[in-house]
Amino acid sequence: MRDVRLLGRLLGDVLRESGGQDLLDDVERLRRSVIAARRPESGDRAVDEVTDLVASWPLQRAEAIAREGTGEADLAYSGPAEFIADLRLAQDASVAQQLATCRPRPMKGSGQSRTRSRPAPCARTGRWSRRRASPTGSPGSARSRRSVGCGSGPGRPAGAAPAAGARLDDLRAIPWVFAWAQTRVNLPGWFGLGSGLAAAAGGGRGLHEARAAYRAWPLLGVLLDNAEMSLAKTDRRIAERYLALGGRADLTAMVLAEYDLTRRLVLAVTGHHRLLSDRPVLSRAVALRDPYVDALSHLQLRAHRAAPRRRRA
Repeated sequence: MRDVRLLGRLLGDVLRESGGQDLLDDVERLRRSVIAARRPESGDRAVDEVTDLVASWPLQRAEAIAREGTGEADLAYSGPAEFIADLRLAQDASVAQQLATCRPRPMKGSGQSRTRSRPAPCARTGRWSRRRASPTGSPGSARSRRSVGCGSGPGRPAGAAPAAGARLDDLRAIPWVFAWAQTRVNLPGWFGLGSGLAAAAGGGRGLHEARAAYRAWPLLGVLLDNAEMSLAKTDRRIAERYLALGGRADLTAMVLAEYDLTRRLVLAVTGHHRLLSDRPVLSRAVALRDPYVDALSHLQLRAHRAAPRRRRA
């Protein structure tokens, strides 16, 4: 902790030298605001206050704070807890790969539950995808394709940029997943799981069987543990603000309802009293990271809201 504080002071000195005391003061105001909004007793008003603070800055000022604030976010990511958490995730991935070909141990009366759970998440995801939801703009809009699918990179090489009239189905996997991570939804990591668990655990001894399967079937355990991590990294209040940019209240309601259902049932099946309660190192790493990512999210929302006005100007 002493080393982290020393690094924080050094980073403050760098910010003061590069942008002046006023810039450092604004970065600190934003940092304190997002930390206050993370307190358990804070409500939506605390998040609104962060939004109002960011909106009070001219766009160029907000962009400068975003650039300088990235250093603080990097500091939050590079702590010892995050490094240990990365090792844990690497171990989880290794275990998942080894278990990919495993077969579940036979469980009395559980075959019907595994079969029953398949159609619901597939149907839920299929219905949602066909409605052409978009994380950063109206469904299928040019803004969405520019924001999500047109960048060069491993998931979308420069020669594979979408042509005019391209559909949501044309997006590559990496920009699709990255966009949902930026919007704090992390949708690919959990969407549809809640509907599947509801079908499997609904009525009778369904929940008891799902809990037994979680304990006895390693592949299902890894699946739910990874979904739990995605849920823990999701911020519902900030995600709702990103989803509102699309102008589709029905899709926003669908995504948030599925999030609530998935979160509730993942906790019920795993028996955890809160997300990541069995992984304290990873939980602490996420908690340390969140305020810094919150700041960048609010700044990005500010830029997204200003984008139409800048184009008209």
